[in-house]
Parts: sequence; structure tokens; C-alpha cells
Amino acid sequence: MAGKIQGAFNDEQFEAFCRELQELPAKSRTLEGIAKLFEERTGLKASVMAAKSFVDGPFARHLEKLNRGRETREALVSAAGAGVHPLDAIEEATVLELQDHLTNAEGGAIDVNFLSSQLVKLRTSISMREESKRKERDLERKISESEKKLALADQQMKLRDEQIAKLQDQANERAEKNAKAKAALETAKKKGGLTRESLAKIEEAAKLL
Repeated sequence: MAGKIQGAFNDEQFEAFCRELQELPAKSRTLEGIAKLFEERTGLKASVMAAKSFVDGPFARHLEKLNRGRETREALVSAAGAGVHPLDAIEEATVLELQDHLTNAEGGAIDVNFLSSQLVKLRTSISMREESKRKERDLERKISESEKKLALADQQMKLRDEQIAKLQDQANERAEKNAKAKAALETAKKKGGLTRESLAKIEEAAKLL
């Protein structure tokens, strides 16, 4: 439940009053100083006890919300390196703000605009998370397809290398046969020319029959 001080403001005025308190020097931010500033801004009087209730309740929650906002920004900055999804911080802060508003609504009077804005934040965050997951799945699919293509290309390269090696072996074998045939021919020439017998030897050397 909101106390006297918070109950005198709407949400925008309350935020402005809290910011003004934060800017006060520490020596002026006493319970008496808070009650005095409240009277100056509203024309209403507040007791020291009302100021204490305000400091311990609404003002403390305001400072906590500011800290959560700072922590959220820090979480967004560090999330990528820490392996934490940055949307977790946004969703957690939004839910806490909703809980705080619903818990402290004066007489159940809920700020519909604030509630709607928080729900929009949550829906947006959830949509972003789903979109992020969809992109992750799409990227995983593309990587998988790429790996399959690389494996197929590797297999084709191995087959091509085997074919090239086989052709090289055949070429070497043919060169060796040609060298033997040429040597046999030279020997026959030195012995007086080709005869049926020397021709048979050459063909045998080259394995042409």
C-alpha cells in the first residue's frame, strides 16, 4: 500500500519527486528534509514518521528499480561474453516491476498504461527470443548442409586422386614397356636388322600381342 507521500503523486510526479530527492545533498536528505520538500511541492504536511515510511518503502523500491535498470544494462553488455541470453535480464526486470506495481497499487488502483507497457515489453522480449531461436536453428541447418557438401567434395577429391594415381601407374607401365621395346629394337639393329625371331622378342618385351 502506498503511504501518504507516494499517494499524493501520480506515477510521473512520483518519479520526478524521487529524482529530486536523489539530487539533494546528503545533509538535506533527512526525514525532516524530505517532509519539508514534500510540503513545498504539494502544500501538504507530512510527519517524520510518514517520511520514514516513504524512505523505507516507496523510495527504497524506486532506488532498487534504478539499480535493476543499471544491472540490466550491465547484463546486456556482459551477456554475450558470459554465455547468458541478454533477454533474461530484460524479462526478469520487467516481471519485478510488474510485481512491484501490483503489490503497491493504492486500493487496487492499477495503472493500465504502465501495465500494458510492461506486457508489451514481455511480448517483445519473447518474440525476440523465438526469432533468435529460429535463426539459431536455421544457422545450424545451414552448417549441417555445408558439412555434408564438404564431406561429399572430400570424397570426390579422394576418388579423383585415386583415378589420377591409377592413370599415372598406367602411364609409367606404358613408358616402361616402350623403353623395353626400344632397347630390343636397338639390339636387333646392331645384329643386322629385324627378323621374325627378333620381332617376336620386341613384341614380347612391349607386350603388344
